[in-house]
Amino acid sequence: MNYLYEWLIRPYHNYDAYMIYLEAIAASIGIASVICAYKRSIFVYIFGFISALIYVYLLYSWELFGDMILNCYFLLANILGFFALFKHIEKNSKTIIKIKKATVSEKNKALIIFILTVSVTPFFYAYQKNTTILNLPTYSYVDSFLTATCFSALYFQITRSINAWYLWITADIIYIPLFVYKGVGITAIQYLIFLNLVYFTLRKWQITLKRQQNTNVDNIIMLNR
Repeated sequence: MNYLYEWLIRPYHNYDAYMIYLEAIAASIGIASVICAYKRSIFVYIFGFISALIYVYLLYSWELFGDMILNCYFLLANILGFFALFKHIEKNSKTIIKIKKATVSEKNKALIIFILTVSVTPFFYAYQKNTTILNLPTYSYVDSFLTATCFSALYFQITRSINAWYLWITADIIYIPLFVYKGVGITAIQYLIFLNLVYFTLRKWQITLKRQQNTNVDNIIMLNR
């Protein structure tokens, strides 16, 4: 019990009350967004945008710039996703997309995205902290790795590849202890819930992909994280 207090509660003693409330709100809305994604609801984009917007403010305040960059990307992705889906709704049509495994070309592009992101992000950290990349704290390099992993996952998701969910699971597993270490336990709990939701979504995609391969049915509505 003392361990949980030290890691999850004590760090909040140094935070303003309104920031704790904002984090709780952002985490709750983020969870709602993933649930909407699982249910294929358009509210996934609305909730996702609001959650990311709050987190951009919080993460900037906490100087967690790698996470902030990622949430800025989520902001843009949710805006584009909402208008793309809304356009289809206006036309009274359905967004039908095939589930597939990533091709060799897509894997190579995702690898390039990963390498570029993991290489550039530490320099951004160093610039923000007015230091050199050699003097950055260890978690900054972990942040860079996770940001690169999530960018690659987003690329796979755009290309409708099931590979995206493996990367999301990898990122969520690492994010949980990392956010505890950073003193944002509420967000760590959010990612624990994300991990479970993403796992079940992956299982659903695996079953659907197998059914497509066995029955030659190759269309499914895209799930967005």
